[in-house]
Formats: sequence, structure tokens, C-alpha cells
Amino acid sequence: MNTLTKLLLSGLISLGVITGVYAHNVQSISLDEAKKIALENIDGHIQDAQEDGDDYEITIEKDQTIYDIEIDKTSGEVKEINQEDRETSSQAMTLEEAKQLALKEVNGKIISTKSDSDDYEITIEKDDYIYEIEIDKTTGKMTDIEKEKKTTSKITLEEAKQLALKEVNGKIISTKSDSDEYEITIEKDAYIYEIEVNKNTGTITDIDKDKQKTTTINISKAKAQDIALKQMNGKVVKVEYDQEDGEYSVEIVKNHIEYEVSIDADNGKVLKVEKD
Repeated sequence: MNTLTKLLLSGLISLGVITGVYAHNVQSISLDEAKKIALENIDGHIQDAQEDGDDYEITIEKDQTIYDIEIDKTSGEVKEINQEDRETSSQAMTLEEAKQLALKEVNGKIISTKSDSDDYEITIEKDDYIYEIEIDKTTGKMTDIEKEKKTTSKITLEEAKQLALKEVNGKIISTKSDSDEYEITIEKDAYIYEIEVNKNTGTITDIDKDKQKTTTINISKAKAQDIALKQMNGKVVKVEYDQEDGEYSVEIVKNHIEYEVSIDADNGKVLKVEKD
């Protein structure tokens, strides 16, 4: 059994069988706690740590290998570990180097970082402005700088929650915020309500009501991985669960070719095998 498979099995076994029909986005562990959990699994050097929806994503470097560790905000469980050999990566600049370059351009406070396949995006707060600086990973050059004046909301998030609860007296399971509105998601009876509240006026601008899905989950991630390997014997690089479709997606690399095996989470049936 290779190193990645062992790491995946370790994280997936601890995750156990997924239960429930709707993931409550209520943060119960801090980012620092998530870092400690990640280091317990991979004892290396943390390169990056950020929030991604319901999860924390921690990037660790160890022995010329980069590990991306996904940790559930609510339970603190390791959901996924991916690894990549650093020597095979085209990345020439680390996140820490990109941060230092951005701070030379705008000497303020870094409030967030993002990373995609080509660029780093460093967000810096200085005085009354927010700067978004894009840096090319390969060349280390700044490709874009955007400057925007900070806006102050008249309605706080807590006030928006109270307004939403007056409209739908249920349980708040998540909140989101953009430049103009708060989005409060409330669970009540068998329904999910998404309520948009204007930040400046406190007016409820939209309410969406959807019935909760009741997908049956009888197959764990670990079991789905075993089923996929019987179908396509290779190296598992990712296992994901799609709540909407009630399926597991298992990505396997064999002879340098990537395959995706879809498995029914209810009965374990192999639904399809696709070659990328």
C-alpha cells in the first residue's frame, strides 16, 4: 500500500460513515486548532491555511512533497489528504515569498490569501482601502493590483440574523456575506430557507424555500474506495461525496491515466467509470 493510500485511509476511517441529510455550517474549531490537527497527520511545515466553505484547507510541505489537507470546521475530522511531489510542480514561488512581495508593494495587513493553478491572490488592508494583488506562481511577477475603498455596513450580521429569524423561526445553519447583502440559511421542519438581507437598509430582498433532500447513505468513503479499486486497480488520489446526487466520486490514477469511478452511496453500485 503506497503512502498516499495510507494517508487517505487514515483520514477516511476517522471520518467514518457520513450521517444526516444536510451539513450544518457551524464552526466549532478555530483555524489554529485545524493547523494542529493537520500537523498531527503530516509533521512538516505549514505553507498555507485558509477557510473554504465548511472546511479548512491546510497546505504542508514535507520532504519535497506538498500535502493539501481538508479538515471539517465543525467536527475537526480530516476529510481528505492530497499530495504532490514538489519537484514535479511548475511552481517557482512559495506562498510565503508571494506574501513578502505583496507587502513590499503595499505595506499593510494581509487579511486573506487564495491560490489557484497559476496565481496567488493576496488581499491586504491598509488605511481605508482593500488591495487585491495577483502574483504569477511561476514567474513571481505581480500581474494585477486592485484597490477598493472599504465599506461599512449599517446592518451587522447579528442584526441580519434576528431579522431572518423573525421571518422564519427556525435554526440558522449558515451565513454568507458579500458587498451588498447577508445570506442567512435557516432550517425549519423539512425545508431549507435562504434569506437575503440588504446590508444598508435591513430589508429582506429575497427568500428561497427548498425541501431537504433525503438521500440514504449506507456506504462509507472507505468502502467506496475499496469498491472503486476493485473496478480499477490503481492509486487513489481523491474521494468525494456529492450530496445532491447521492454519489461518491473516486479518482484513480493507473499507468499515468486518471479515471473517475462513480458509486451509489446507498447500495454501493458502480454507476460509471470515466477516463480523463
